[in-house]
Amino acid sequence: MDHADCIAAAREEEGGNIDSIRLETIEKTDPETLTDTQQNDWLEFFERRAPRLTTACITLWSEPITPENADRRNQDFRGSDDRDGCQYNVEQNIRHDDVHHRSMWKDTLELPERPYLTLTIAERMVLREQLDSVSYCEEFYPQLFTGRWVPASR
Repeated sequence: MDHADCIAAAREEEGGNIDSIRLETIEKTDPETLTDTQQNDWLEFFERRAPRLTTACITLWSEPITPENADRRNQDFRGSDDRDGCQYNVEQNIRHDDVHHRSMWKDTLELPERPYLTLTIAERMVLREQLDSVSYCEEFYPQLFTGRWVPASR
């Protein structure tokens, strides 16, 4: 999918979930110049107002994985002692799970710190499966779940 796909899909939606002003904005937006905040705003817009365009307009709310963004994480979703998040929830599993699963959770805690491009395919698959049911991990480490950098904030 590229920006031309987004424009074509938005034109098909015009009059429904996309008005002429938003269509013009989509047409004039250069995905290469968007900030993380602007990308996050686009994702929120598509999820709320035009969900059918979310896939076609992927270039407005995410970026392909590059060496520059492979180690980025959405820190709002990390978690801490006073805030729920991905790493916090994994730490809770280490503390509360039975002894047979603790080592698995300890390994799981270390892998999200490594840049996405340094993980082997097997590590990615195992980590994705392990974190799939852990709250906030998809938002914290989007490269693992989408194959793209997706900036997000709470």
